[in-house]
Amino acid sequence: MQKAVQTETQYLTEKSLNFSIKDGLFWSIMAGFGDSYLPAFAVFLKATTQQMGMLTALPQFMAALIQLFSVRLSHLFKSPKRAVLISVFLQASMWLVITVITYLTRNVWILIFLVMLYQSFGTLPGPIWFAWMGNLVPEEKRGRYFGKRNRISGFFSFLSVIVAGIILNHISKTNPILAFGTIFIVAFTSRMISLYYLLRQHEPPTPRFLENNLRLIDFIRNIRSSNFGLFTLFLSLLNFTVFIASPLMSLYWLRYLHFTYLQYMAVVSSASITSFVTMTSWGRHSDHYGNKTIMEVAGYLIAILPLFWFLIRFLPVFIIFPLAVIVQILAGFAWAGFNLSSSNFIYDTTEPKKRMQMFSYFNFLKGIAVFMGGTLGGYLASFEPVAATAAVSFFNPTGIMLVLLVSAVSRLAIMSLFLPKILEVRETIPPRPHFLYFVTVMPFKGLVYELVTGVNRTLVRRNRKSVS
Repeated sequence: MQKAVQTETQYLTEKSLNFSIKDGLFWSIMAGFGDSYLPAFAVFLKATTQQMGMLTALPQFMAALIQLFSVRLSHLFKSPKRAVLISVFLQASMWLVITVITYLTRNVWILIFLVMLYQSFGTLPGPIWFAWMGNLVPEEKRGRYFGKRNRISGFFSFLSVIVAGIILNHISKTNPILAFGTIFIVAFTSRMISLYYLLRQHEPPTPRFLENNLRLIDFIRNIRSSNFGLFTLFLSLLNFTVFIASPLMSLYWLRYLHFTYLQYMAVVSSASITSFVTMTSWGRHSDHYGNKTIMEVAGYLIAILPLFWFLIRFLPVFIIFPLAVIVQILAGFAWAGFNLSSSNFIYDTTEPKKRMQMFSYFNFLKGIAVFMGGTLGGYLASFEPVAATAAVSFFNPTGIMLVLLVSAVSRLAIMSLFLPKILEVRETIPPRPHFLYFVTVMPFKGLVYELVTGVNRTLVRRNRKSVS
């Protein structure tokens, strides 16, 4: 009887993990059609640099505050799954609201407010979903499973950005509002399909959580006394430095580098394609060498990205776009490894019964940092004494150019100051290869691996068809 129960549980878990991959797939289509083009939509509505900063900063601030209610939401509905389903439905519905209301008003501040609601509904169930998945995925398989899940999501995100860019570039020539409305409706539909697969996932028993086990103020007061606390501080400060520049990149590409929508699509999608190609390889290396090693390698690559964007503007026009694609390929590679390893590190450093609360505190502090970074970036970028089309000074940067330098220097400072203090949790970690291995050999190994496994899967499918 016990064996039968275990078999049934394993079957439900396996089915749920497959459904979760499909959920991630359709979520990525929503992000590709929707989230990726919200900044471009704001640029179309003639948003200022400060408004572009607020488009990221204010929704992240609201999302950070609402994270603190995740645990109570889970208790209110007496089921993590039910809480996630309701929040996802509300998030999906916001695409319809954004499409209709923005069409009627054409107001950037109203768009920012609606995106605040959208982000809030999307992040509210984050800690709940995180704990739910933590109970489903075995510890020894997390790197490979989430690597596979992220790889598939990245591939469809890549395709979605391309298709949305083609639609936008074609329809916007005659009716830009209809073009953006079309891709946002696709985003709504995709999230609703994602909701269907979430509905079919199994919900294992969740460890009972004591709501007053650790107050937020106590967590902040002792944040440097634990490994997870140091990690939270590190990630929050790093996100602060990243979002000094990140919200302004769409405006930089479209208004300062004068990319078309098709070029914008190519730049955005190049990061996605690299992400899904290298994700599985990052997952295997994360399981083998530990999550801190991957965070360190990928983190330093992330730190130097703004320097490349700073230098690109001073190059001849004919070479700017190809180099922009190359920089985005590097960005997709680095962020794939960093996001995967940092997420898995949270699982490694938190107990299951405390995971939901710890993740909500982590997201709260990270969200506050993103808000402050976006606000600072928008403020610094507003000091632009010359027109965007005028020549800029290499030795006296202003506006967005100054933002890029500030972001790069501060990223490097946070990486060098905090990451050495964070301890790897896993006990059996072999000596890691040289840094250059990860940025030269590993990406090509990942590409070869994807090609070989893809061919093998095709052959297996053909053999099955021929046998049947």
